[in-house]
Amino acid sequence: MYLRKSKKNGRVYLTIVEAYRDERGKNMSRTVESLGYVDDLERSGIADPIGHFTEECARRNEARRAGTEPVIVKIGPLQRIDKRDGEARVELGAAVVDAYLNRDLGLWSFFERRRTARRVSFDPYRVLELLVWDRIAHPSSKKGAWEDRSAFPRKCPFSLGDVYRALTYLDERRGELVAHANASLEAARGPRDARVLYYDVTNFFFEVEDEDGFRMRGVSKEHRPSPIVQMGLFLDADGIPLDYALFPGNAPDVATLVPAMEGAGVRLGPDSPERVVVVADKGLNASANIARCILDGNGYVFSQSVRRADAGLRSWVLADEGYASNEEGTHKVKSRIGEKAVYVTGEDGRRKRVMVPVKQVAFWSRGTRRGAAPSAPRRWRRACARSRAATRRAPTRGRARATRGRCPWTPRPARSAPPPGSSTRPGSPRTPAATGTAASSPPSRTWPTGRSSTATGACGGSRIRSAWSRGRWTRGRSTCRPRRTSAPTSSCASWRCSSCA
Repeated sequence: MYLRKSKKNGRVYLTIVEAYRDERGKNMSRTVESLGYVDDLERSGIADPIGHFTEECARRNEARRAGTEPVIVKIGPLQRIDKRDGEARVELGAAVVDAYLNRDLGLWSFFERRRTARRVSFDPYRVLELLVWDRIAHPSSKKGAWEDRSAFPRKCPFSLGDVYRALTYLDERRGELVAHANASLEAARGPRDARVLYYDVTNFFFEVEDEDGFRMRGVSKEHRPSPIVQMGLFLDADGIPLDYALFPGNAPDVATLVPAMEGAGVRLGPDSPERVVVVADKGLNASANIARCILDGNGYVFSQSVRRADAGLRSWVLADEGYASNEEGTHKVKSRIGEKAVYVTGEDGRRKRVMVPVKQVAFWSRGTRRGAAPSAPRRWRRACARSRAATRRAPTRGRARATRGRCPWTPRPARSAPPPGSSTRPGSPRTPAATGTAASSPPSRTWPTGRSSTATGACGGSRIRSAWSRGRWTRGRSTCRPRRTSAPTSSCASWRCSSCA
């Protein structure tokens, strides 16, 4: 930095100027601070403005050199380093991330060019460095990243409030920042291959109660009831992020593809000589997206659920004919040209069913088959184990303790013979005359889970009183007749008393 003296209307105007080199290596200068006219500064109380601000420039240059000088750490050969001391730990791996941000994405030059116009007391690039490294190394909140800043190899002279203010600063310039990063990446790696785009949608939740029109309640990926915000992300053919778009939390995934393509500038019309192929999962496989890709002259690759497909497609996929496999027999694939029904809205406002030609590709791999869903008995046994564990942890809540009966897939012991004179039909009362004993309440029976219940079944044995099922308490049946639900998730759904087990 140096003090520049320029004459304006016969008066001397002082400014602090900084010299630097641009990306081409050319010497450039920028104004850091405008001080004012010399006579005005003298009237304000500064006896020698030129000498005063010359010393100020020297002081700033010395402070900058002190901040950029290498730090030499001396460790004796017999000195031991305590690994448990978190404050003494420095994560040198952040240097790799910092080099990528500076060299390939050119983010440091992006913020340096806007130094004089940002009007903030902190450096937003330093905040961005810290947040990016924290998200890569050990993802945490913004507050957690700031609290662990001592492990970051660079100095972090900003407060937690500066971190939150930097988010607003970055959001206001996100379009310029993404465009600059893409241009710098092309200059470092060559032209981007945007002929194939991978697209997916995720969401972020906010721990707030009220909705504000943007943070809305919707289908959360984490099954949370909190308001969320949808984000669609584009990757190029090399898997490098190209652009992103934000949507309200109540926006469905299928309604984000076309607006995201328009915002990223990759939606090419039918008159364009280029063509884009969009690859997405089955959540984006909708008639509106398919029709828009066809009308724009673009291609698409959407996954299709075989379970929800029509009978013709399902039978073709499950048939063994036509598959070509590799030598090891671990992968096979087949394809055909078929038709898909697409529903579009005409000029009259009515929905019409249009058949469009598509290429259908079915593939199978041994690894995918091994990772498939287990069979029904296996699923029920796993659910039984989880149910028994939940039963042992379930609170009483003023009712009988939650107990479970035997799983229908678990072998039951032989049923004991009923007492002489008793009725074997469920629901038939046991009378004193039938048993020859006085009427009395049966003793408490022990359930297979080790719990006890005093509720009396029709056969005289104890039965379940309440059960914990799907996050709520449900009442047992009035008799000891086994009950089985149709849903496979409620696997341990047979409630029996100990006498009938």
